[in-house]
Amino acid sequence: MGAYYDIVDAQVEMLPNSAQQFLNRRHKRDPDRETWNYYNYAYADGVVALADAIAGKVHKEELYLLPLYMLARHSMELSLKASLVEFPPHTGIPVDLEGHKLINLFKQLCDQVVALGFSIYHEWSWRTEEILQHIHVHDPNGDRFRYPERRDGKKFADMAITFEDLVRCHGVVTVFADASADELFAEKGIPLNQRK
Repeated sequence: MGAYYDIVDAQVEMLPNSAQQFLNRRHKRDPDRETWNYYNYAYADGVVALADAIAGKVHKEELYLLPLYMLARHSMELSLKASLVEFPPHTGIPVDLEGHKLINLFKQLCDQVVALGFSIYHEWSWRTEEILQHIHVHDPNGDRFRYPERRDGKKFADMAITFEDLVRCHGVVTVFADASADELFAEKGIPLNQRK
């Protein structure tokens, strides 16, 4: 299937059984390209395509990782936001999509999921939070992999991550976010092609 899905699929058994049913990508592409859902899947597919294209090259040239880092981080952000926009009509809790702080988006998504009575207390959510906390410490606003230095002119601290770890992190976060929205849709009996 490709290097990306080989890595992500290898960790599926760690999900609680109740969450595994929400893993399949069942969403149809949205003909209206100005939706959160469309951007979410466009960027996620871009990460997969780039990861598969550079899988055999990253061990020779780490420079291939730089655009993948940035693309993967933005894809995680879009996945969280695309899931978040689905909840307020059902929970009455507004969401704040401003900014690029992934941990804030994750906490809002957890609040939305809990408001519907779903559990977020499982290894997948804990791993997602751990990953996003780590990203927040090193790259709170999404600048780390877009620019060679911080806005104040200082260099970023070196941050090493392997290709496989980057793909795993992207997979964990995006699967959690997408499955959260899918769980909402399943509970409310909403067709999956109705995503915003």
